[in-house]
Order: sequence, then structure tokens, then C-alpha cells
Amino acid sequence: MLEFLFRKNTREQPVDLTVLEDRLEHLSPTNRRERFAHAVCELALQARQAGNYGVGAVLCLQDEILYSAKNAVFFPVRDSSAHAEMQLLDQWEQGGRSFKGVSDNSELTLICSLEPCPMCLSRILMSGVTRILYLAEDRQGGMLTRANKLPPAFRNLLHRCEVGPLLVDKKYRDLAKELAQHGIAELRNRLMS
Repeated sequence: MLEFLFRKNTREQPVDLTVLEDRLEHLSPTNRRERFAHAVCELALQARQAGNYGVGAVLCLQDEILYSAKNAVFFPVRDSSAHAEMQLLDQWEQGGRSFKGVSDNSELTLICSLEPCPMCLSRILMSGVTRILYLAEDRQGGMLTRANKLPPAFRNLLHRCEVGPLLVDKKYRDLAKELAQHGIAELRNRLMS
């Protein structure tokens, strides 16, 4: 039925999660962008350790991380909307609107370890956040690299945004990609069950 959406990644090699944890531990952020990259990779690792998709996200104002979230689609309870970006925006909208004197959501930057999916991108665009950055491109489900496929109203919202990859050392981008792909076959089977 929907199997074409969930093709098995034939390049996936079983990597022990502790190997990815060690790699993250040995990365030392040298600037603000790498600090953000390190934070989203750490969140992605925590998500994966909990049995969820390995994706993390942060909401920033200049140099400060205001909120952070990780994917929680399967644990603690199954919730198909519990993507990292969705949870992050829930936190912001439920308690942070007056945080640190932020008067306009366009002052905020949302950084994710993985390119946002169509659901998350739509929500981000509707939130008013105008800077959306990611570490790893998602060829299977990412929407920013397919922005021309968005409905016109969402393309109009996207035109006022700065979007693209977070420019950091390739080690961070590679780690984010591996965390997102870790256990993907098992997670897709769980999603379909």
C-alpha cells in the first residue's frame, strides 16, 4: 500500500549506537554554529537511544538556545506528530512567546539535525519562524530541497524565509545523517504496524 514511501535503505549498515555516541563525544564545537550542531546531534542521539527516530532540533535567538526537543514518535507513547520540530514549536507556543523579550517570531532560528518533513515544514512556516537550518538533507522525506512542490500559499511563506544547510564541519553533517538513518528499517516497520 504505502510501502513505496518507506523503501528500505540498502546502504544502511548496522552501527552500534555507542560508536555514534563516541564520535559525538570527541567533537569539540569551535564556534556558535558548531555549538548548535553539537546540540541537535546530542538530542538526535538521545532520541535514538530512547527508541525513536534520531532527530533533534533547537530554537535559537542569536547565540542562545531557547528551547530544544527530540523526536518522540514511539516513546514514551506512540504519537505520530511528535517530531522534534513539532515538539519544539509546542514548547514555544505554549510557554515561550514572551521569552527573553522576543517580540516577533521572525527573530528566531530553528535548527534541526535532519531536513524538515512536509508536516514539520508547514508548521514551521505557519509559526512565523523565518530562519530554518538543518544539518543533514533528507532525500526520502525532506521538504526544503523540494520547496517547488509546496502549494502556492506555503511557497509564498517560504519566500520570506532563509533556509538551507547549517554550514558546519562535515563531521557534524555526517553524524546527523547517520543518527537519522540508524535503525531506520526497524522504525519503519514499527511505523507501519
